[in-house]
Amino acid sequence: MLVAGLCSATNFLIHAEHPIQNSLRAIYARDLIEKSRQLKLSESRGWRTLLHYDSFLGRNKSEARDKIPGGFFTSPVGLTDPEAELESTIQALLTDTDSPEPARCRFPARETFLVRELAIDTKRLPPVNCVKYRDWLQHLSPDSASIVFASFYMGNPSSMFGHTFLRFHNKNRNALMDGSFNYAANAEQGNAIVYAWLGMTGGFPGTYSMHPYYVKINEYNDMESRDLWEFPLKLTDDELQYVLAHLWEMSSVYFPYYYLDENCSYQLLTLLETVRPGTKLTNRFSLFVTPTDTLHTLAESGFLTGESRYRAAVFTRYMTFYEHASSEARNIFSRLREERNLPADKQQDSIVAVDMLLEFYKYSNEYNMENWRKEDLAHYQSLLSWRAQAPADSGLEQYIKLDEDRNPLNGFKSTQIHAGYYQSTLSGAVVIGLRPALRELHDASRGFSPWSQIKIMGFSTSYLEAKNLFRLEEWNIVDIFALAPWQAQVHKFSYRLRTGLYRHDVLASLGASTLSWDSTAGGGITLLPFRHLGWFALAEASAQVGSLWQDSLRITPGLLTGFKINWSTRLATYIAYGVDYGLVSNAFLTQKIDLRNAWAFFDNWALEINAYFARAEITGSAQEFTRVSGAVKTYF
Repeated sequence: MLVAGLCSATNFLIHAEHPIQNSLRAIYARDLIEKSRQLKLSESRGWRTLLHYDSFLGRNKSEARDKIPGGFFTSPVGLTDPEAELESTIQALLTDTDSPEPARCRFPARETFLVRELAIDTKRLPPVNCVKYRDWLQHLSPDSASIVFASFYMGNPSSMFGHTFLRFHNKNRNALMDGSFNYAANAEQGNAIVYAWLGMTGGFPGTYSMHPYYVKINEYNDMESRDLWEFPLKLTDDELQYVLAHLWEMSSVYFPYYYLDENCSYQLLTLLETVRPGTKLTNRFSLFVTPTDTLHTLAESGFLTGESRYRAAVFTRYMTFYEHASSEARNIFSRLREERNLPADKQQDSIVAVDMLLEFYKYSNEYNMENWRKEDLAHYQSLLSWRAQAPADSGLEQYIKLDEDRNPLNGFKSTQIHAGYYQSTLSGAVVIGLRPALRELHDASRGFSPWSQIKIMGFSTSYLEAKNLFRLEEWNIVDIFALAPWQAQVHKFSYRLRTGLYRHDVLASLGASTLSWDSTAGGGITLLPFRHLGWFALAEASAQVGSLWQDSLRITPGLLTGFKINWSTRLATYIAYGVDYGLVSNAFLTQKIDLRNAWAFFDNWALEINAYFARAEITGSAQEFTRVSGAVKTYF
């Protein structure tokens, strides 16, 4: 009652102020506006980052958009006029006292900025009672913050590059109740093609949302089986409060969401830029912004403490348990799962088997137990009861630990430039190329999954000295290759999707070597006969369009099989055999052998040695093509 009485009294003061007080504040506001003009404060990077202004060819426009008119921009032209918005904000902070939510309550970060830059006498600001903002801050009450990286998830196109969000630590309560802030697209479109188009063109609104940290654990760790990597931010108390104040302001806006650049990672960088406007976090990015590059940028800009924390996903826990279990424990695990009974004894192998099976059930069923298969739920609960009566330590938890070889900060940056030379059946050539994102299957796997490839908008060109000819070798729009090894009784689908321009030199004798627009889709299995060696086999189908094909079209079913060997996290080999047969207009067989080796000899440098052989059997004759190449690649 005392608190309520104080709040009521404060509100009474706000609405009962003498008109002269408001007039004096209006005069003070004009003085401050004149001072801001003299300082050219609207042109400062601090103001422009706070309002998310972007400048292009001399024209300003904020990336933020009002959810409702006037929610974020106090000026009618604030979206495109930084000076008008600054002056309108000064006016609002000093004179807006009658609104249900006064400007001082809606824009705490702007107030902090203007008080600092204009040396505003805070005693001359109108008294306000920001109940919502005060309660929100009190609920969070953080003493530190971290950026969290959710690892790559090949089951969802929007998550293939990983994801980043913020966590605010409150030392006075359970860590699972910490506040987390997530920026993501509000994507309600179910059609995959429409979803991809809207995601590429900014068709979805992106907004910040706040959740208890355990909600994000459930979403990423449990439901999607993605590891969480946490990197503490090096922020002062004032900087931490400023980030919170700006996040409060962000609740009234949305941003056009672009999957490749203005995504979750980009917006987190712009948020942190407001804290240290002299540090330009987003300038290096143009076409692509990936979560891993965000981590590298923050580390290089002094925003990270250098610590790393790790939380393993349910699938990671299960696979780690299985990997370190004895063969007898694995046999018991299989029997228990098949017969759905309890162990006959409480020996170490039985305890290990039960711990594995508990993790397996959590992985193979939905997080919500109400949706579990009935037989799985009944067996899971009986195993929990059995485990409670066998409290001995299985010894498996010791293997769930931070592995620096998997730390995303230790991996390559996403953009790659390569230069090299090849000698082929036709000629020799110097080759240079660029791949903006993200990695190739044979790249060093340090910091990444060793079984996935995501290439976006990569191209390579060559100069043939003998012919004095420059030409395009390839230009891929997207090339995704996801191997999912069958192991530990988990069977996942491996797949490949690619489209772009590719050169077919094997057919050069039919005419000039030229490009074909190829689109390929395939699926199959991957087996893991040894821990670091995977064998894959995929059925594929391709549509190839180009002048080198009869009637400019070739439709082919095919098969791709081969091995991926991870000698270490810095050395890898990929060897594949592919065969296809034209069914439409081009009834001939082609076979290809592709060998690639990559060695990361330095943090951002790698050496690649490749060999390629192709054979086409056309109208009773055969044409063969061979190419050996070497290249140096650098990542930035």
